[in-house]
Amino acid sequence: FLMAHFASDALQGKRFRDEMGQEYPWAPSKRQDMVFCVISVPAVYIAMSVQSTARMWMVIDESYGSFGKDVDLALYEENLDFAAISQYYVVFVFSSLCWVFVKERASEETQTIIRFAGFQGVHVWVLAGLFRSMADFGMSYAAAHFPDLVAKYGDLVAEGMEKLNAAFMALTVLCVYNMFLICRFEPIKDALGNANAKFLGTRLLLLLGQIQPSVTKNPIFMEHFGLNEYTSKLLHSSLLTLECLVVILFNYFSWEFGVKKELLHDARSLEERRAAQQGLAAPLLNNP
Repeated sequence: FLMAHFASDALQGKRFRDEMGQEYPWAPSKRQDMVFCVISVPAVYIAMSVQSTARMWMVIDESYGSFGKDVDLALYEENLDFAAISQYYVVFVFSSLCWVFVKERASEETQTIIRFAGFQGVHVWVLAGLFRSMADFGMSYAAAHFPDLVAKYGDLVAEGMEKLNAAFMALTVLCVYNMFLICRFEPIKDALGNANAKFLGTRLLLLLGQIQPSVTKNPIFMEHFGLNEYTSKLLHSSLLTLECLVVILFNYFSWEFGVKKELLHDARSLEERRAAQQGLAAPLLNNP
């Protein structure tokens, strides 16, 4: 279904650029490339969550890979951390898409305010999220390959990560509030429709990746469903794979309806589009 959505949107863009007589109609516009990044993220999560599920099955079944149990456990975490890194990048891409429409349609004064105040929260959140995911990735790798080093410095790193997580929660609130206000800005609403719903779809897998493990590892939940440390992790990665379908469907309806597709498919620069509009308006003005 994801590939069908991707192909359908690509063909719509090509058809639009063909009709407009644009050069290289088969090449997506920069704005359409941004949309492709957003809608294709579930593919990364599907691949990584399936890999994590396979690794956890190997641990549970005691059919470890050639490097042993510790490496399989580390790869389980590393796969999900890699998926999170890709998602943080896509949140940045979505904010960049919003900025494109602000830059094209808002006054210079408004652009200055949005540039220096509007997107600061989401940019800081993305940087903090990338750092946190890369740190988790590094710790998982070190735990498998450098256990002596982790034993020596692990407590210090864990204390630092705990402080980072506390700060990250505050940044998350700031990011959501900033984007809520930005997505209600008229130039963005006019181009993307319900931009807040699109932003939710952009970060939904991140939310599931952060909240769901807390549920599956909860002692009450584990006791009720007869889970242990490994089967709770297996449940999380398995559910994440299924939840990708929900996100794919959500993104499809979000990006196919209420969006001015011509603004996404048009490969011309802002200057070229303005020149074309002035060229169309000139004969009307000169007509007696």
